[in-house]
Amino acid sequence: MWNSREDFDAFLRDAYQEFGLSSDDLKSQAIGSVLWDLRDQTKITVPTSTEIGLSILDALISDAILWNNLFYAHLIAFSKNAETKSAFLQSMWALFAKITQDTIIVRDLINAGYDVQARNALRSLEEHIDFAIYLCLHPDVGSEFVETQDEEAANKFWYKHIRKVSDNVARDLSSRLGEGLSQIAAFRREERKVLSAAHHPSYWACTMLLLSPSEPDNVLNNIFGVRSEFSFRTGKLLFFSLSFLIILLRRINEQVDAFISSIPGDNQFEVFLKSGEAYFRKTLRSLVENWDAPVFGESQEFRLFADSLQD
Repeated sequence: MWNSREDFDAFLRDAYQEFGLSSDDLKSQAIGSVLWDLRDQTKITVPTSTEIGLSILDALISDAILWNNLFYAHLIAFSKNAETKSAFLQSMWALFAKITQDTIIVRDLINAGYDVQARNALRSLEEHIDFAIYLCLHPDVGSEFVETQDEEAANKFWYKHIRKVSDNVARDLSSRLGEGLSQIAAFRREERKVLSAAHHPSYWACTMLLLSPSEPDNVLNNIFGVRSEFSFRTGKLLFFSLSFLIILLRRINEQVDAFISSIPGDNQFEVFLKSGEAYFRKTLRSLVENWDAPVFGESQEFRLFADSLQD
């Protein structure tokens, strides 16, 4: 019985000895811990141009994370007020709490150099973003959503409302958006196709961890993640989708508009929350205009690496 860490360590030493491993050299550490020692010693240099592009995207993504965090934190208090309480608002703050945390995970994976894993997480996040838009368009669905508190209810709700949420959102928005936002919505749907390529089993997705533009010979260490230009597209799409959601919220739901309008704006965070639609419309437009700007260009190391793949 493992009643303590000492009990477990004794079991581990005996198990190692049984299979011919020297427990004396391990000093009560799992043999697998050698990986984390190696990771601490691994220093893969990333081209300066790559770091610049990633730092720009991180600044934009961090702003979007902060806005989402402020939105759900303020919405919790607003939704508990007897005069404004509703299943829709309860659903929204719960959904945005999940969106905020998932966005942090995608951001951290990008920064750690795990781009394929970031795209996998982003694919799941995209479904939550689409559902947030769907919920704003169909607020009555909130009463069903708050009842999804076990596996059976969640599966039934997914099949009824979320299974084709992307197509339903595209249909519902088509008649409500101006030309500019319609083009943005179409562009987002096209760009997110890359996420499925990373999510489903493929040779490309499985070998991405070996594709290290900055250190093409350092194959074994690449399992610990390498920051590279591959994440430019992932970071852009992450910010694109978050901004699109923020821009839409007040336009497509009166309760959200009333909530944001009620915020007094007494400090810089409340001002940021109130001005979110205008701020992210401006930054998203600028990102689109700079989609292929030099700061997101290929480094010399990346070009040499790409050329080597053709040999």
